[in-house]
Amino acid sequence: MKNFFIFSILICSFLPLLVSADEIELKERDEKAILSSLNQKISDKITEMVVLNSPDVKKEAIFVILQQEIKFEVLNSTIKEIGKMGINAVLKLTELILIKEVSVVTAIKEIEKLTVDQAREYATDWLLQKEVKVGNGNLDYYYQVQEKKWEKGKFPYIITYKQSSMDEGDIAISIYSSETVRPPLPSGAFQWEGGIDEIPPFILQITGRVRETNLGAYQWIKGPEFIFIFNEPVPEFEFKEPTFVDEIKSSFNRTIKAAEKVLGIGKEKVYKTISVVKNAWESLASFISEMKSLGGGANVSSPLVYEEKTKDHSELNESLLDLAKKIKEAMPKKEGDFSFFQDQIDDLSEQLDIVSQRISAIQSKNEPGSYEPGSFSIKEEGGEAEKDKEEVVVEIAKQKIEKKDEQPLVKTKKSSGGGGGAPPIVYCSVENQENPLMAVIFNEIAWMGTNNSANDEWIELKNLSGGQINLSGWQILDKENQIKIVFSNEESINDLFLLERTDDNTIPGIAADKIYSGALNDSSEQLYLFDNNCRIQDKIEGEYWPAGDKENKKSMERSPDFAWHTFSGEGYSTPGLENSISPVLPVVSESDEETTPIPEEPENNPEEEVKKIMINEIAWMGTKASANDEWIELYNPNEESVDILGWQLLFRPTEGEERITVFESVLNQQTPSIDPLGYFLLERTDDNVIFDEPADYIFKGALNDSGGSFELKDNYGRIVDSAYFPEGWPAGEKEGGKASMERIGEEWKTNNLVVKNGRDHDSNDIFGTPKAKNSRARSGINVYSLPFDDFDNITFYSESSPYIINSSITIPELKTLEIEPGTTLKFKDTHAKILVEGTLKAEGTEEKQILFTSLRENPFAGSWGRIHFKPNSTGSNLSYIILEYGGGDPAGTPCSDNMAGILSEAPISIANSIIRNNEKNGIYLKNTSSIIENVKIIGNQPCIAGENAKYGGHGIRAEKGSLEVKNCLFEGNTIGLKLDEIENVLAKENIFNDNEKAITMFRSSANFVSNIAENNGVEGIWISDSLPESSFWTNNLPFIISGKLRISEGSKLEIEKGAVLKFKDSYSKISVGGTLKVSGEEGQEVLFSPLKEDPSPGSWDKIEFDPTSIDSEINYAIFEYAGGGYGTPCNPTMSTLLIKETSVLISNVTVKNSQYRGIYLIDSNSVLNNVNIENTVKCMDIYGGYDITVEGGNPVINSEEHQDLP
Repeated sequence: MKNFFIFSILICSFLPLLVSADEIELKERDEKAILSSLNQKISDKITEMVVLNSPDVKKEAIFVILQQEIKFEVLNSTIKEIGKMGINAVLKLTELILIKEVSVVTAIKEIEKLTVDQAREYATDWLLQKEVKVGNGNLDYYYQVQEKKWEKGKFPYIITYKQSSMDEGDIAISIYSSETVRPPLPSGAFQWEGGIDEIPPFILQITGRVRETNLGAYQWIKGPEFIFIFNEPVPEFEFKEPTFVDEIKSSFNRTIKAAEKVLGIGKEKVYKTISVVKNAWESLASFISEMKSLGGGANVSSPLVYEEKTKDHSELNESLLDLAKKIKEAMPKKEGDFSFFQDQIDDLSEQLDIVSQRISAIQSKNEPGSYEPGSFSIKEEGGEAEKDKEEVVVEIAKQKIEKKDEQPLVKTKKSSGGGGGAPPIVYCSVENQENPLMAVIFNEIAWMGTNNSANDEWIELKNLSGGQINLSGWQILDKENQIKIVFSNEESINDLFLLERTDDNTIPGIAADKIYSGALNDSSEQLYLFDNNCRIQDKIEGEYWPAGDKENKKSMERSPDFAWHTFSGEGYSTPGLENSISPVLPVVSESDEETTPIPEEPENNPEEEVKKIMINEIAWMGTKASANDEWIELYNPNEESVDILGWQLLFRPTEGEERITVFESVLNQQTPSIDPLGYFLLERTDDNVIFDEPADYIFKGALNDSGGSFELKDNYGRIVDSAYFPEGWPAGEKEGGKASMERIGEEWKTNNLVVKNGRDHDSNDIFGTPKAKNSRARSGINVYSLPFDDFDNITFYSESSPYIINSSITIPELKTLEIEPGTTLKFKDTHAKILVEGTLKAEGTEEKQILFTSLRENPFAGSWGRIHFKPNSTGSNLSYIILEYGGGDPAGTPCSDNMAGILSEAPISIANSIIRNNEKNGIYLKNTSSIIENVKIIGNQPCIAGENAKYGGHGIRAEKGSLEVKNCLFEGNTIGLKLDEIENVLAKENIFNDNEKAITMFRSSANFVSNIAENNGVEGIWISDSLPESSFWTNNLPFIISGKLRISEGSKLEIEKGAVLKFKDSYSKISVGGTLKVSGEEGQEVLFSPLKEDPSPGSWDKIEFDPTSIDSEINYAIFEYAGGGYGTPCNPTMSTLLIKETSVLISNVTVKNSQYRGIYLIDSNSVLNNVNIENTVKCMDIYGGYDITVEGGNPVINSEEHQDLP
């Protein structure tokens, strides 16, 4: 019957057709997290003001008040419960996060025209449309001022929040002080005494953007900005928690709206339903109204009042009980119409019972003698009640105790002014105590929490005295005083008294009588109840809780004989109600005894097969939060569960006494056992070691840092597993973030720092895998970042291969990533790369190379990013690696400059490796000194931009710096070796095969020794532009001059005997402003010749000596097919050697097949010895044809054969 009453409320609560204020309310958890995030920001602001010697002491004083221990009270009075002033304040604050919205002003103007109820509806709809959430509450402050006095009060606040992405949003907060307050007592850096006597009314606006973290906290990613407003009117309002009557009234109102908006059952039945609900509310309101007549100083405990209200309350109960029947009659008769709500109706049925019981409590708690005379009276002044009568009466009816954080009765405040305060409280002790008096007992304890959270613990007391007891000064303490509950003089117990941990959300629908803090351990816990004289009233002692079920979250209840049993019903156990009945064991009759066999006790059978259980992981170093937070993991490799009841885990430290853990019946399971292929976690001292992984067992005693020995024995005393470390722990990391020691076969290894599970009690990562597969036993590990904040050295282990690199990972300066031989790294896409600011050591072996490759099934050049050594990187080394399909870059510019498999801006060594199929550059060296040796550089592809534009395809590109490249194979690249503006290069014993060009040099100098070039598009060293100060060309590979090659003034080029220089075309030449020294020998002359295979006179330009050239010599050289050029056809300067206003020593030289002139001397004193000039031809068969032309100067020509001078 009552399900139809719940159905009405359910419609209002869950159907999206209704506009609910809940949709614009900021969640209490989020609101608290946002307010908490301001603490550090306010502290930073104070520091900034002190450092800058800020003159604005008012703002400084306000920040100091806000920084002190202000308790924020999140109330979230909805838009439907506040007046116009509050609504306008919300909308004005919203304007700060909707800067481009002009509709805020319009909305405020519209509200002024409406009634209060209309304004509330309008504001709710407006905020829903703008997707703005709202929160509010009060900041309760209490601080010391001058004259040993204390300032106490509330700052109302409003929060508006508009989400901009999945985890980010814009936020605006206003804090209101409508009254003048006094500044805090001056001390330390805050010496405003004499500078400010009072703080005027103000509004503090705080704006910015926040991001929600994975842990539910909030970080400010923009701002916050603090804006103070002192010279404007400050709204006067205070947000109050809705009373019990408000809540009931709200439920009835929602029920009426649900019927009006949703029930499609015809007007007549809708009106009938509404009428029934309204009549029920009027009955309840009438009862409450009559209770309010108790005001004006009337004694609540008056017997006459009690008798009158008993009758009224009975009538009310009858009205409520009849309500469901009447609503049912008003509902459609067709049963299936609402069947889809049945699950929700069943879930809420119990809540109806709770509401009914709480209303019943109004009568039962108004019994004569229930309250101290005059404890609640209404004082009036000037004809107006100071406190709303309804609120007082309901407070009496509910006996609602103000929620408080657990703390001593009076908080002692320290200050430089010698402020007073009560002395610190003295906690009781159980020592020398007799048997408990048991006037009040522990009646029910949910030490295991609830299904919602293991942290939702609660305690219920029961009064056995028969009369009310004032709990002032009473205490509840646990074994180690982690829980210290002190009752105030406002708290008393009639029958049951409910305490909930942390907040009043532990048990939905049931209000706590008191809030406390501190956790109950799952084992090794003790609990004591003391009265105000520190006499023990009740206690619970023992290694384990005597009852309760952790797995199924069933509470521990007191039986009539004061023993303990586990809750036997369903739901949240019985807080506020009578305990469930203890399960009764069946009684065996005499006849049953004759026929029923008695089970025999199991025999100790040493022949029974030993069930293998492994000591699998040991955190002997603790966690980052505490070195004492040690843990041990066991593993069951069997296909069936293994019962470990009675087993023992022995630890013998290298120094100290043996420690034994015996596995007895534990609280969360009747028999300790390990599931098939499952894990069993032991945590030291308590269950707070690993915050988000519950312990299966608690052990005592430390695992020292120097090692020891473990033995795991079954219940027959047989050794099931052992681990002996007398010389110290073989693995694990004590420094930094702490890394566990894992069992891998018969070896012990350190966690790989990439795979991890759980967090410690400070929310730091656990670098271990409690209750999960060991990291070193896994492969295919995804890497998004590396924990270099916690460790200086990280290793990629081969057994965990392949590592999947999903993003850009950085090795910071002074940190090292080491990659073991045989390891594979697969990179997801072009965003995936390694940035090396510290050190990368990838040192494989000939048998176990390290592979850097793409994750794609069908990879191509540029499938992933690169390995990038930054300028501050040091000590990196790559050997026996294969690096392929890199060089991709997600940059917006096509074919960006950084594209390479390896990009290094720091010294690097690469040896015995393969660099292949990368985009644009296999290896790109920028202004660094590097050594590349015995590396195969193969098939690196150009970057394509547009239809025809190609860039790169270089095997190695070296830009500035210095380079040694030896014994390398360059094959299938666009350019094998590209040298740009680099002066110190040794290229020795390399092979260039099947490249478009073997080598190119731009403004560079290199020493080429014993290199081989075969099957290349251009067989030789392609040179252009100019040369550095000193260059030496060997006879190894041909030098191909493209365009004008300049030997600048002060520079020198030396050419070895037997060298070959080839010139690309008729415009290619060498211009000598410095020194050219050609050192051929007889039979090993230096050859200057055109590149083309079928040359003719004029196929290349000339060698030209400028007036700045000095000390140039040419000995044993052959020049052929020169005399080309550009400009005017048959230019008179066309020649093979042009020497102008300088002198060159030319000996043993042959000049043949020149066009126009062989040698052209202008104002030159050159010496020509044994110069042979052959077949100089005329240009266009008209001009020139001269072997030697002399214009001025006094040259010496000692040549036997040449054409006469003109």
